[in-house]
Amino acid sequence: EGLQEKLREKFYFLDSKGIVSKQSPKLAEHKKKYAQDLPHGMQLLEVIKEVKPTVLIGLSGQGGAFSKDIIKAFVENCPEEKRPLLFALSNPTANSECTATEAYRHGGERIVFASGSPFDPVTVAGPGFLGTGFVGEKLGSLGERLRLPMASAAKGKVRETGQGNNMYIFPGMGLAARQGELKTIDDELFVAAARSLAAQVDKDLLKEGVVYPRVDDIRSISAKVAADVIAWASEKDLSLKKLTAGEALKLVEGAQWSPDP
Repeated sequence: EGLQEKLREKFYFLDSKGIVSKQSPKLAEHKKKYAQDLPHGMQLLEVIKEVKPTVLIGLSGQGGAFSKDIIKAFVENCPEEKRPLLFALSNPTANSECTATEAYRHGGERIVFASGSPFDPVTVAGPGFLGTGFVGEKLGSLGERLRLPMASAAKGKVRETGQGNNMYIFPGMGLAARQGELKTIDDELFVAAARSLAAQVDKDLLKEGVVYPRVDDIRSISAKVAADVIAWASEKDLSLKKLTAGEALKLVEGAQWSPDP
């Protein structure tokens, strides 16, 4: 409990009224243990300037919640030795707190961006990611994201966007449960799945600020996640089968369905 309390102190949550504060009247019971000693009603931009966070996660379902001012303040207030992590995880695309283009345009080259919705790679021309050669998006009449033409990308740099989606975890977990004959599925197994996923991010992608593996590799990713979960469960006596990661991988790959060629 002591460790959990220390970890909670590092998190600052905002709801529709602003910061979840100890000073807030009629604070819901489930929010009390996450409340911070900041003024009631303090909004996101103020919180960023006060707290100087290194990670900003959007789960609001409010499209455009991460405005230009918020993204700029987030990056400017993040310690220089850190790379600011901005995750706009709301779905569908129209509800994303910001687009990939907005993140890279306003956040500059330090920023690490991931989204819940898919975004095409962003090409930015000129030094410092402030040139005129953006391939970006705009909202269509139905809220869909539309590509904008690129003016010039001759000297541009392509920034890929990692997609923080449960598709990376749940298929592998399902495979592990069935093929490994798991006795139970608890939080620790999901931690094992997350560690497996993180280990599959290519070093070159990490250097470019991409923190999820490419979606094109989803089949092999799911197989590896399943195998690693089965192996971990075997060690902890949470599986009816006792398999190493290598043995589990062969089992899982043999069980994966493929359409006829």
